[in-house]
Formats: sequence, structure tokens, C-alpha cells
Amino acid sequence: MAIKFGLKVEDILDTIYVYPTMAEAIKLVAVSFVKNVSKISCCAE
Repeated sequence: MAIKFGLKVEDILDTIYVYPTMAEAIKLVAVSFVKNVSKISCCAE
């Protein structure tokens, strides 16, 4: 993405990164079907 949009290091450093990412959120939902959600840590395995 940085190359495609010609970003500089400063641009990347100034970016606000969200948590969880969509991939992590999807994994957390999938894990919730086989594990007790109350025992899953805040950070997906």
C-alpha cells in the first residue's frame, strides 16, 4: 500500500492503526464457537 500510494515513512508512522483488525476479529468469532468466550484473552490466540 505504501508503494502504491507513494507514502513516506512519516506517513506510515502518522497512521492510526485499529485493533482488532478484521482478520483478528473474524478469528475471535470463530474461536468463540469452540471455546468459552469469557476465558479468551483480550488478544486472540
